[in-house]
Parts: sequence; structure tokens; C-alpha cells
Amino acid sequence: MFPTQGDILQQSDVTLPRFLNKIDPLSPHFMITNRGVWTSECFALCVMCDLFHIDDYIESGIYQGQSFFVMSEYLPKPCYGFDVTIQKNIKDRCSYFFDHGLIFEQDSFVGIPELLNDDLDQENSGIFIDGPKGWDALKLAQTVIDNDNVKFIGIHDSYWPVSNRDDHYEFRKHLEDNYYTWSTDDVNFVREYNYLDNARWIEYLEERGLGGILPYNKIKFLYDEDKYDSRLLKSYGPTITFIWRK
Repeated sequence: MFPTQGDILQQSDVTLPRFLNKIDPLSPHFMITNRGVWTSECFALCVMCDLFHIDDYIESGIYQGQSFFVMSEYLPKPCYGFDVTIQKNIKDRCSYFFDHGLIFEQDSFVGIPELLNDDLDQENSGIFIDGPKGWDALKLAQTVIDNDNVKFIGIHDSYWPVSNRDDHYEFRKHLEDNYYTWSTDDVNFVREYNYLDNARWIEYLEERGLGGILPYNKIKFLYDEDKYDSRLLKSYGPTITFIWRK
């Protein structure tokens, strides 16, 4: 039996207490990374790892380490990261993984298949692709999704199409025609868990005098001296689309 949307939402309720105990994203000490993966997205990754009984988490495109750090705090086993260019400012945050050779400055198209075949044979693996993007992310997914030990793949920034002539339309149609899918912009998931982002993101924007789109509740804060002007915006989502074999 393959997981359904109902299974994912039910697992979310089970995962939440453990996630908050290990991560505590509402704490003032929780670090937000600019342009990083949102906390509710990291929570969704944890939910999927629990649902599919994942042994090993693999991330492609670790940028400044937001999701990688959260997942390493949540999961009991070490995580693996691949990026063609390692950001210097994540080395302190993820020093353990550098010291133990679990972050690789390497092309994911080469490194992830080798890791799966050589070191993680017979292990349940979940993969999150934050880079590359779009069709290149799908190409990477297709190189490994037929591996029996890969239980799911999350693809970040899989935009809603503007029209059926939009390239994003063909991308999403391909995903939905060929795989089981679930996205973090699922209305029930957003309604229940958007607060994981909002509390700290408001503070983050204010502390740094930034404008930006607040995750999920679609409010843009336009900074003008001491004032913020809130305006409803259309979301760019879905932010992460998870796929698994039919």
C-alpha cells in the first residue's frame, strides 16, 4: 500500500511533538537562513522520513544549510549532503558533517548514485533536491528513483503554472502523470502548520529591516522606516513536491 494524502496528514500529527521537542522553531534561538527552506517545509521532510521509515537522508543543494541542519537535528542517523559549491558560512553550523566526510563538494548526478549503490545498499533512503532546479532536478530524480531503496524524493521550487502554455505546467503534469505526488502547499497542511514559519519570520524581517514574502500566509511586508504595509499576494508554490514510485 502506498501512502495517501490522509496518511501524510495523520503522520504530521504524530511527528509534530517530536519535531518541536528537537527543533523548537518558535524559540528566539532558532536561526532563520535568508532564502533558505522554510521551517514548515523542513517539518514536511521530517513527516515524510517518518512515514516512509527512512534510514538515510540525502540532500542535493545544501546552500547555507537550513534544511540540512534541521534534518540532522531531527533524524537519529547522520545525513549526507552534496553541492558543487560549498558555502563557507555553513561549515561551522555543520562542522560534524565536514569532519566526518558526510558533506561532499561534488556533482549530485555522480555522487548520489554512487552513495546509494556503494554505502547505503539495503537502507531506506529519502532524497531532497533543492538544487538543481526544474527539469534538471527531475533528471536527477530519475537517475535514482528506480533504486528500490529510494522511498521518496522531494523537489523544491516546483511552481504552480500560470497557464497550460507555461513550462511549469508541463513539469507538474509530468510529475503527476508518472508518480504519486504530494506538495507542501496542500491546503490542509498549510492551514494546520503555517504557524511554524510565521512567528520567527516576522521577527526575522523586522530584525534585519527586510521586505519579503512571509511563508504561506502570503503577506508581503514593505519596509518604510517604522511602518510595514501588509498586502495579500498570490503564493508562488507549491514549495516542495514529493514524488514516489507508482
